[in-house]
Amino acid sequence: MTITDNIGNLYKNKVKDKLLEFLHPKVSKKANKKETSKKIRNDIFAKLVFHNYLKESHNRQASGSESLGTSYSVGDHYQEALDDYYDYLENRSADVKVEIIEKENRNAPDLAQVFDDNPSTIHEGDLKEAIIGEFSDFNFEIFEIYSLINHSEFRKALKLGHGLLARFLSRVYRHFNDDNSAMTTKNLYKFIRDLGIIKNFPFRYEELTDFMNKYKDFNYTDESIKEVKELAEKVYLFQYKFFIKIKSYIKGED
Repeated sequence: MTITDNIGNLYKNKVKDKLLEFLHPKVSKKANKKETSKKIRNDIFAKLVFHNYLKESHNRQASGSESLGTSYSVGDHYQEALDDYYDYLENRSADVKVEIIEKENRNAPDLAQVFDDNPSTIHEGDLKEAIIGEFSDFNFEIFEIYSLINHSEFRKALKLGHGLLARFLSRVYRHFNDDNSAMTTKNLYKFIRDLGIIKNFPFRYEELTDFMNKYKDFNYTDESIKEVKELAEKVYLFQYKFFIKIKSYIKGED
C-alpha cells in the first residue's frame, strides 16, 4: 500500500482489497474458502487501526470543511515496526542461512559436482505452488526496497536487498526438503540445476547462478552517498528483472 498508493487517503474498501490481495495466497494453502481469507483480513485491518499502524483521516471538501468519508494513512507505529524488521533481517542466523552458504564456498561448485545423469525430479505444478507460497514475502521485500530508494534510504535498501535472491530460492528449496535438513551450497546449487532444466522455467542454470552470485558481496558503509545511491539502484534493477520473470512464470505469461 505504501508504494502503489503513496500511503495517503486510502478508503477502507481499497485498504481491505490490498490486504486481501496480499493475504489470500497464504491463507488459501490452509483453507480453501475465500470467506476465511476475508474474515482474517477484517481482523487484521481492525488490529492495524487499533494499534495505530493505520490512522483515520477525513478528507477536506473544497469549502475547507471535513467530508464524511474516512480514509486511512500510515500511522506512527509503522516506521518503528519497519526498523524492527530490518534489525531482524540483519541479525537472524537461521531460516535461509545465506551467511553459511556464502562462507562455505565463495564460488559456485564445479559443474561436475552439481550435474549428474539424473533428470530433474521437480514437477512444474509443485514448483509453481512452492513459488506462490513464498511470493508474497518476496513481493513485499522487492517493493519495500523500491520505496526505500524513493525515500533516499539507500543504505537500508542495500541492507534489505543483500542476499535477497538467495533467500527467496532457499525458501522455495525448503518446500522440497526437510525444513530441518542442513542447507549447503551443493544442495542449493543442485536444486538450481533442477530448476534450470524444467522446460517452461524462465531461467537456465547459468542465469540462475549469475543472479545468485552477482552483487552478493558489496561494501557500502564507506562509500559516498552518490556511490551508495548508484549501487542501490543498480542492485534493485537487477533483482527486479528476476522478480518480473518469476511473476510472469507463476501467472503463465510468456
